[in-house]
Amino acid sequence: ERRNLRARVVPVETCGEVGGVASCEELADGDTGTSAELTAELRTDPLTGLANRRMLWESLARLAEDEIALPAACFVDLDDFKQVNDRHGHESGDSVLRPVADRLRTACRDGDLICRFGGDEFVVLLPHVASDEIALTVARRIVSTIARPMSVGDEVLEMSVSVGVVWTGPPGVELSGAGGELLRAADVALYKAKRLGKNRAALFDEATRGEGLARREAIAALRGLLADSGPTGLWFRHVASVEDGSPLLLEAFAPVGPDVTTQEPDWVTSLAAEAGVALEWDRRVLADAVAALRDAGGARRVLVSPSAASVLDDGYRAGIAALADVGVAVAVTEALAAAGDERTLEWLRHLRSAGAWVVVRGAGGPDSTFATLRAVPFDVLELDAALAEAATSDPTAAATVAGLASFAARFGARVGDPGVTKERQDTGEDGPGRTG
Repeated sequence: ERRNLRARVVPVETCGEVGGVASCEELADGDTGTSAELTAELRTDPLTGLANRRMLWESLARLAEDEIALPAACFVDLDDFKQVNDRHGHESGDSVLRPVADRLRTACRDGDLICRFGGDEFVVLLPHVASDEIALTVARRIVSTIARPMSVGDEVLEMSVSVGVVWTGPPGVELSGAGGELLRAADVALYKAKRLGKNRAALFDEATRGEGLARREAIAALRGLLADSGPTGLWFRHVASVEDGSPLLLEAFAPVGPDVTTQEPDWVTSLAAEAGVALEWDRRVLADAVAALRDAGGARRVLVSPSAASVLDDGYRAGIAALADVGVAVAVTEALAAAGDERTLEWLRHLRSAGAWVVVRGAGGPDSTFATLRAVPFDVLELDAALAEAATSDPTAAATVAGLASFAARFGARVGDPGVTKERQDTGEDGPGRTG
């Protein structure tokens, strides 16, 4: 029996490596498979109707041959999108991606190529741009357009995006490697936007280039630590009471890479998330922190700051709950606590009843509200770092801190200043112990 079959191989490039996805399907009689519909289908994302990776790479290759064009790229990533999938299921996630695609079409210019890069990531290719400020204007419009409330089913969701922007004009990034270098630079700028607080756009520049290199080196070091069965090499950051300066907690984290003295716990957590090993990393840090507590006889409480993925993981939750009575404290961001479902809040209540402390981070920050804090069980409110710094010289900031302290006292809780003092685990009597 003779049948008409159509075979496809769609090239996919990731970080400069090219692979392919092949498929085969039967055609109806008389269909040669050469229609315009087939051509469009091969270059379109079926969920959103946007361009797919194939279309993006083809467009980048054409621009690389154009000696006049000065394109720009915006790497767009939905902030905390995993929480939508975890709370509402993947079907709800898909229901978010479609209106996001529509809003991207609204925010971008005629002639811009909007591509769904994968998952909750999108790339906007601006073929002809006269300056980086024009590219930033488009990126900021994307941020503001996505930030409007979004109806999904019976719920209204507050979504946001972070955008990394790169321009090929001087002194920008050269469009080489079929566009791979351009997208890598935009990706580095994206993580800069995430680090600055999300819901914003950030431009790639020479300083960002150096940060990107340092970040790649740190990820390699992190992977090396995970491959090694030995201790992670904890450092501790002091968290003191804003009321009287007394020590409340030692926040445990494992810096990676060459410049360990300037690293912050959130930065290392973001590295693990970028590398796709957040849960594994958080488990290792927790195990080392508990070992340090036991070595010290429980003299000080040790705070761990897991990623959002770990906080929402049932296995990690069970592990923390089993260790609640050894003096461990767990940090959650106010945003995560606010977005958490009842199971998350019940887990936090259980931790407190079992003897662990719950620390809510970012109190008094730009998105902080007393309404959120009233709904979350906590033992310590850790100040937003910018607020804590401003309170030393700004009367308004100082009054905000005093208000938070009064609020916390009503619940028998304290307010902590994250401070900047850090120490290695093996530096002597102030440390909680050793893991190696």
